[in-house]
Parts: sequence; structure tokens; C-alpha cells
Amino acid sequence: MTVVERVREALNTQKEGAVISAETLKKLGSRVALDQTLSRLAKTGETMRIARGLYVVPVRGKFGTYPPSPEKVVRAYARAKGKPVVPNGAVAANRLGLSTQQPIRQVYLTSGQAGKIKLGSTPVEVRHVPEWQTLLPNQLAGEAVRALAFMGKASAKETAVKLCRRLGPKEWAKLKRIRSKFPMWVKEAVLEAEHVV
Repeated sequence: MTVVERVREALNTQKEGAVISAETLKKLGSRVALDQTLSRLAKTGETMRIARGLYVVPVRGKFGTYPPSPEKVVRAYARAKGKPVVPNGAVAANRLGLSTQQPIRQVYLTSGQAGKIKLGSTPVEVRHVPEWQTLLPNQLAGEAVRALAFMGKASAKETAVKLCRRLGPKEWAKLKRIRSKFPMWVKEAVLEAEHVV
């Protein structure tokens, strides 16, 4: 079996949104051969190049192929990079009812390296932020952290009071447990909110 055939076989077993690289396929051939194969398969449409050296398998539908959902790709990208990648603070603020702003661009946050993911005509930006903004990924308390960061220092106390009321005791307790990692203005807002509510 050739390297191309082995790679094609491996691609057929991947879940939607899985990020593939020469590193993830290293058992199938040399680094150079795998890089060349993935690049060739991107030219024929069997893979999509989303960033340097990173690929995904496109979804095949009735009307042709299209990119996997950005959320699935971003989750796989986070696993590949070994750092959390989370929705940005504008999305969190909107979900928590603190803002009616609907983000137009797809922006995610990471404490790792910034980058861009190309998904067809939908570019996804992965922006570097301080680690405290990526704490508690996939949890409501983590969304509250990102919403606080997005709403900013000037409205931090007012935002924290609203969050304290909306989160409920369990999620608020999670937020309090990690407050030592916050900058002073966020710590103070969290402490004050508790006394107000």
C-alpha cells in the first residue's frame, strides 16, 4: 500500500472537524512524504488546508463538499495545540444576556499561540489572551469570566452583580474558586458583587 493509500484510509476514519497533520499520521510514512501527500490531497479536494501543516477532511453532502463546522474544528485545533481555545467574550456576554451584540467575525481565544484557521470562505481567528481568560472552558462560569473581560474594567462591578444573579450558586462558586488567578479589577468586582446580591 502506498503512502497516499494509507493516508486516504486514515482520513476515512476521522470524525468531522478532526485536525490532521503529518504529526498525527506519522506511523504511515516519513514526514516529507506525509506533508507532500496532504498537500496533494488538498489540491484534489480530499482535504482542506486550514493552517500551515494542518488539514481537515471536508464534509461531503448532496451538493458537494463543504468545511466542517468551525466549533468542531476549533475543538480539534485546541487538542492539537494542547491549549484551551474558547469562544470570545462578546459571544459569552451575548449568551449570558449582558449584550445584544452579535459578533460577525469568528474569533476564539487561547492562552497559546495566536493563529488563523481557514475554513473555506469563513476565516476563524484564534487570538492570544492572558491565561485567566481561558479558564474553565466549556463551562458557564468560564463564559462569565470571558464576559467580564469583554465588558471591561469600567463596568466590571455592575457586570459581576448581573452574573452573580444569573449564574446560580454552583457556577458562582466555581468562579470564586479561581478568582486568585484574576487581575485585581476582576477580583474586586467578584468580591463586591457577592455583598450586593
